[in-house]
Amino acid sequence: MQVLDYGGYLERAARLFGDRTAVICGPDRLTWAQVLRRADRLAAGLTALGLRSGDRVADVRANEIDSVVVDFAIALAGLVRVPLTARLTAGEIARMVAGVRARAVITTADLAEAVQQIRVS
Repeated sequence: MQVLDYGGYLERAARLFGDRTAVICGPDRLTWAQVLRRADRLAAGLTALGLRSGDRVADVRANEIDSVVVDFAIALAGLVRVPLTARLTAGEIARMVAGVRARAVITTADLAEAVQQIRVS
């Protein structure tokens, strides 16, 4: 099995194409340098929460500008991303988070209410 080096890919892209557009979502744009900075900060935050390599993180968000940042951050921290659709009910999200044994949930402000009562261990 080949393991992809997302951190190396992102660092190289930021070094070579830092000021070029990496992501476009509607009117919003991020450069490769911005993606790297944001992903590094989020990866550090996830690690500071006590998450360790191999831990699962449920990702409950609609596609948005920071989706790429979250994907890279989870990979940079050595975590496993478990994507869940934002269209699930709060109960369905809770059951899926428990079923995959996610140690954290990442969501957006507009979905926070639906996942607010989920407790992960």
